[in-house]
Formats: sequence, structure tokens, C-alpha cells
Amino acid sequence: MAAKSPRRKPALTTTFEDSGMSNSRKLNSSISDGSESQRSRTPNCSCQLENTYRLQPEGQGRFQRETVRTLMLQTLEGKLKDVEYDSSTCGDLSTTLTNEIMFQIKQCHWERYKLVVQLFVGQDEKQGIQVASRCVWNADVDTSACVTYKNSSLFAVASCYAVYFE
Repeated sequence: MAAKSPRRKPALTTTFEDSGMSNSRKLNSSISDGSESQRSRTPNCSCQLENTYRLQPEGQGRFQRETVRTLMLQTLEGKLKDVEYDSSTCGDLSTTLTNEIMFQIKQCHWERYKLVVQLFVGQDEKQGIQVASRCVWNADVDTSACVTYKNSSLFAVASCYAVYFE
């Protein structure tokens, strides 16, 4: 008779992305193992960048929380509808879903927002769970969206944090 397997650890994935900065303001950089000189790691930039002094999004550029909630819930429902919880595959599933949610949110083209998407997947054994977060930000322009999805064997909590880049 096989012994009951121990409770599985939930999978947690976080993705950080810089969304909406124009190409002229991006600088390429690379991570070095220390063998390269400091000079070769510094990007050669002959352009001069000027400040925009924009402290708030203009026009329709404000992050829309309900749109993001709808996108996240549709993604979770579409991908997790018939999935059974398996601790060996949920880590990869969590990473895949996080990247897909990030991609869909970036398709909305909200300029100058830095996005953080976090997805928590766990086994549903009728236990209680509470997910909380705290952020220090500008409440006028920074925001977040969160959705929860459950099926017969697992639950998923997805959060997206949007921080305006001044």
C-alpha cells in the first residue's frame, strides 16, 4: 500500500517588464562575468536625451484596471480549465501563464508603465489562503489588478502591478 504523498508546494512566478518606453530612450546593456573591461560594457550613445517632464499619463494613456482583470481572467480560464494539479509541471505552467499575461497586457500599449505580473498556482484541497501585498507608490497614477481562478484541483491568483515611469 502506497503512503500518502506529502502536500505539494505551490508554484510562484514573477515577471518584471519595462513597458512603453520609446526606442530612443532605451539603452542596451549586458550582464558580464567580470572578464570584460568597463569600457566595453558601457553602451556607445552619441545621442543626447532630454527630459519629458511628464508626471502623469496623457489622454487615454492611463492604465485601465478592468481591462487587465478581464485579460488575466480570460487567460486563466482558457489555459487552466481542464488542467489537473501536478507539482512537477505547475512551475513551468506558472511561468508560461505569467509570460502570456504579460504579453497580452503589453498589447494594450500603455506608455511609460513598468509592469510586474505575479502568478501563484496551488493545489486546491479546500484550504484557506490569503494573498496580500503592500506597495509604496503614487496613488494617482500607479495601480494594480488581481484575479482568482479555481477549478476542481487547483487555484490560481494573478496580480499585475503598473507603476508609472516619470
